[in-house]
Amino acid sequence: MAQSWSTEVLDGSLDILSTLADRITVCAGAPASYAEATTIPAGGKMLAQAAVVGGDWAKGAGAPDGRKITLASKTDSSADASGTADHIAIVDDNASILLAVSPLSSSQVVTAGNTVVIGAVVFTNRALSLA
Repeated sequence: MAQSWSTEVLDGSLDILSTLADRITVCAGAPASYAEATTIPAGGKMLAQAAVVGGDWAKGAGAPDGRKITLASKTDSSADASGTADHIAIVDDNASILLAVSPLSSSQVVTAGNTVVIGAVVFTNRALSLA
């Protein structure tokens, strides 16, 4: 018999992400910690940031299977520092947790003070095979 996972099980981790997330940051390099994701260069990797609220998320079916959650694009961010952005990070500011890191599809030069548009970000969750 093939493995089968309910939508509720697959949505569990996606729900945690959307419930805990407070902020998305645009980073120069992949942050390995909350501090790196939320501190501008010299001590961290953050180039820009935007607030995240519950209404920014939309869940749906993944392709070809599983589930996905999409964070809506952010167009109201001003760059805090200059550099080459190549990752985004999702953080929980209340608990100082780095929740997720994802590479950008292509790197972008960011200049301090300029507007930064963060495109929609999709996170997927698929059923795993048991060994």
